[in-house]
Amino acid sequence: MKCRFYKFILTAVLIGSGLAACSLNQQAEANILVSEANNLIGETDFLIIETEERNQKLFDADIQTVEELAAYKIKMKDEAQGIIKNYTRISEMLKEIANKFDRTAQMNVREFYKDYAAAKSEEFAKRAEAFETRKGNAQVFIEFDSPNGMTDKFDENNSRFEQLIKEADEFGETAKKIEIENRDFFAEFEYPRTP
Repeated sequence: MKCRFYKFILTAVLIGSGLAACSLNQQAEANILVSEANNLIGETDFLIIETEERNQKLFDADIQTVEELAAYKIKMKDEAQGIIKNYTRISEMLKEIANKFDRTAQMNVREFYKDYAAAKSEEFAKRAEAFETRKGNAQVFIEFDSPNGMTDKFDENNSRFEQLIKEADEFGETAKKIEIENRDFFAEFEYPRTP
């Protein structure tokens, strides 16, 4: 019973309050939203790492028989429910981040920054959907008794998860391209880097 491990460190550019004087009317408000999004990104990163490690341990068991699976499911049911709860929280946090970027994209700020924020919004919306899918493996673990049915559903969930992460990464690359093209605007600000 194998389930791939994913570690994501999410990043976004923090636009400092110093820009408010040199840009359009709502830049200060946009700065606050992006700062809030960055704080949530940090919290979400921690929860993703913790939950992915727990998820990996849950699915690393060497189960050979239906009887072993039944016993393991009884033993690990509470852990699986905790993992589901965490993935639900991760998805909610990612949706909130996406919403903050979406609100930023609607503000009276520079056009390229609207495009940047819109791409980040799409990225985090896709990540939210991905982790909503990700929790499905722990749900399947609880609900299915058939090892073959379980494996089939894991494969389906993992495939969907990987596709959504790929789409999220593409939106992230779009945002990164905008950042690079406007490096003078973004250069003054420190922001988290993916290791």
